[in-house]
Amino acid sequence: MQQRSGSTGGVGILLNKQAESVLSDVEIISNRIIKATFSSNSLLTAIVAYSPTNCKGNASESSQFYEDINSSIDSTPKHNLLLVLGDFNAKLSPSHVKFSYNKRTNEN
Repeated sequence: MQQRSGSTGGVGILLNKQAESVLSDVEIISNRIIKATFSSNSLLTAIVAYSPTNCKGNASESSQFYEDINSSIDSTPKHNLLLVLGDFNAKLSPSHVKFSYNKRTNEN
């Protein structure tokens, strides 16, 4: 059996044997984004991401991250079921969600 790398940088994909058996492609987009395609009853594509934090000095890294996410979504065939999963380091305030831990919303 061929070993496939399911992780890069700060993001990875953990699969059980059944999910691994239908894994057809893994594309490493960046050290923060992995795109996996599964050949199941309907094709499924999962984009797994770990966003940079929203702080000073990360503007260009954050910009590149969101460009990469958008490009990954746009390049996914429209007939695939698409899941975008990850840690986007978002903070949501009560003005955006009913139950919030944060007082302010950040750009993520």
